[in-house]
Amino acid sequence: MPYSPGIVYQLSPAPGERCIICNTAITNGFLVCSIECAERQLQSTPLVPLRQYHRAYKDVVSRLRAQWKHSTSAPTVRAVYAVITSESSNTTYLDYRAQVESKRHCTRLNFRPGNERLRWHGSFSKCDLANIGTKICGILDGCPLCSILRESFKVEKYQGGGLFGRGIYSTATSSKADNHAHISRGSYRALTLASVVAGYGKQLSDENHGLTEPPAGYDAVLGIPRAGGTFLYDETVVYDNDAIRPVFLIVYG
Repeated sequence: MPYSPGIVYQLSPAPGERCIICNTAITNGFLVCSIECAERQLQSTPLVPLRQYHRAYKDVVSRLRAQWKHSTSAPTVRAVYAVITSESSNTTYLDYRAQVESKRHCTRLNFRPGNERLRWHGSFSKCDLANIGTKICGILDGCPLCSILRESFKVEKYQGGGLFGRGIYSTATSSKADNHAHISRGSYRALTLASVVAGYGKQLSDENHGLTEPPAGYDAVLGIPRAGGTFLYDETVVYDNDAIRPVFLIVYG
């Protein structure tokens, strides 16, 4: 299968498309031409900047704006980067997705395999994002954003305080994710757009801070706000590292 930096992300094939790394012509809608090209890129950085005229750039910006539900205006996007993940990381993700699909048969219900979806994630950054370019900071343990970009999401790095226990949180609401995009340097902020295998999600409208895995018979928790409830925006929570991978980094402000 052709390599894609975000396994869920594939555009409809169009003439004139080229690999975002090496500029080789591609015809399948993926962003990267091959595993070999991606692995060479990873030797320097996992981030590949997208040009503003690229269809993926326009799509990501459109999603950010359309899914900004707070009263404030959607921010100005400074840059969009594809996040390249390694072949081994992709393999474990795809294996997990296949396992969920074999149990839940999501495609029979016209969902993507494993009920895969794109979701926003905001995290703390110690980087000066105005000058990040394609650099990943060296503060691996102290900068959650760069840790995600370098080695994906890790349940074991959960810091506590989530509505649904010890898991990896994401949301369909970009402005909600922005509330968690804390920075310690500079004035720019960043969100990650991630591929998430939600499978059969347990819908919860009340907090359950004691969870360390999905309820029996489920693959994820879906936080659904209700009138008079304690939270206002949706949550998608997974409890397995292989259920989620970063796809894009969006820098804005």
